[in-house]
Amino acid sequence: MKKSIFYDDHVKSLLDVLELYHAMQYLPEEVDEKAVEFAKYLSNYMYGDFYDQFKKYEIDDIEHQEIVTYSISKF
Repeated sequence: MKKSIFYDDHVKSLLDVLELYHAMQYLPEEVDEKAVEFAKYLSNYMYGDFYDQFKKYEIDDIEHQEIVTYSISKF
């Protein structure tokens, strides 16, 4: 159990470094593309690939309910 937690923490920190390098554009373009692919692979390893389950939903499809304010009295 401790071994998997140790590996998961290292994968998370590596994923953070790859995202930082991509955002700051430290890497050449070809290497950056490979780093993005590797970051997606690591993300799928860590959090699972849920894109297939939710790709049919779009933001417009989600219905938002009105916010209920309990401070306004009905009396």
